[in-house]
Amino acid sequence: MRIRASLGTLAALGMSRVRVAAETTTAYLLQAQEAGCLGSCTFCPQSRVSQSSKELLSRVEWPEVELEELARRLAADPGPIRRVCLQTVMSEGFEEGALEILSTLREAGVGLPISVAITPVEESLLELFRVLGVTHIGVGLDAATPELVEKVGKPFSWGEYWDFTERVVRVFGPRRALVHLIFGLGETEEEFIRAMAWAYRVKADVALFAFTPVPGTPMASNPPPDLGAYRRMQAARHLLSRGASLDEVLERLRKGELRPPPEATVTSGCPWCNRPFYNERPSGPIYNFPSLEMALSAKGEGI
Repeated sequence: MRIRASLGTLAALGMSRVRVAAETTTAYLLQAQEAGCLGSCTFCPQSRVSQSSKELLSRVEWPEVELEELARRLAADPGPIRRVCLQTVMSEGFEEGALEILSTLREAGVGLPISVAITPVEESLLELFRVLGVTHIGVGLDAATPELVEKVGKPFSWGEYWDFTERVVRVFGPRRALVHLIFGLGETEEEFIRAMAWAYRVKADVALFAFTPVPGTPMASNPPPDLGAYRRMQAARHLLSRGASLDEVLERLRKGELRPPPEATVTSGCPWCNRPFYNERPSGPIYNFPSLEMALSAKGEGI
């Protein structure tokens, strides 16, 4: 079975000689579909409305490899890798394909915890994922308002994504649903903070991304977000995740008091998710630092 894996993942497993500026601590896998995804998300290279290479997701290359070989390497010596993250692609039979990938990993002896990033599915499938070693689910909401969900071509409605988030929490428990939110799609800072607050209200967590324009996508000409504004969203997420109220965070925003500590600028997501340079070039500006050490040593990066 063929699957895509990020270049950083292949480097960590000795399957590529590419030099990396930071090691990945999660093995990022992507379902391989020649035609890409049936979804119409205007920012995504995998989308059916995109002319981008299907080797891309955000700005990262994901070459195809044999799943069985990758699973053997992960089982034998995962190196710096502490988690596996499977990114699904909407297509005919993709749910069954995801189960086959997870089963192959387990049969090969891969004992690492697993995350699956997926569109809304039934609770019965989530239960099967849990049996196969999945501990966290990524919810691909992406857009921070109902209007933007429709505008950027998300395949499900605002309400369906939140209903799914609550299903994930029922099956996996609090903070095991990671709501993916992309800052820079056209929302205001207050709207984005409200979306993050809603995730914590339903006992989920937030994986924060910066919009990345990718050639070949309908949004290729849109600019990435202002770094200072993104730092404020990281500060807001940091506070909300530690129990701050929405009103408190919005008050800090209005007073100009949202400033992130270094740890708030590190990649957010599942345990061990660091997504090196998923949203940025190593030369900067760096939106999400892949390690606290890198964040602490950064200068002039809005911290």
